[in-house]
Amino acid sequence: MKPKSQCPLCSEELELREVAPCMYCGGYPEELNHFHEGQHTYAELEIFPNYKLVLCDFCQVDFGSHDPEFYGFHRSKKIGYEYMKHTFKVVPLSIGQDKYCTSCQLRLKYLDFVAAIRKENGK
Repeated sequence: MKPKSQCPLCSEELELREVAPCMYCGGYPEELNHFHEGQHTYAELEIFPNYKLVLCDFCQVDFGSHDPEFYGFHRSKKIGYEYMKHTFKVVPLSIGQDKYCTSCQLRLKYLDFVAAIRKENGK
């Protein structure tokens, strides 16, 4: 197992940074601005069976534009907001810290999510 100082997808060194609650875009500097301006709402959703993420309202809707093959699924698999389940868990609205891959441009929480799904799918 790779140490958590390396990206689980590309093995690049991770950096610690402030993040907004969205586990997909929360590491982007502009998302921190959006958070402080109150531009988004956040929810925890079951994205795939037994795999949950906290996503902002934009990333919830945009998720369907992702390539299913990125997650190790067949390209014909349908993914997107209409296939997600709200958990109705209260999401704390605060800035946190997470490790971030500057190569993949993703937070470690999301990278771990992708790595786990790929492993389950045999990729």
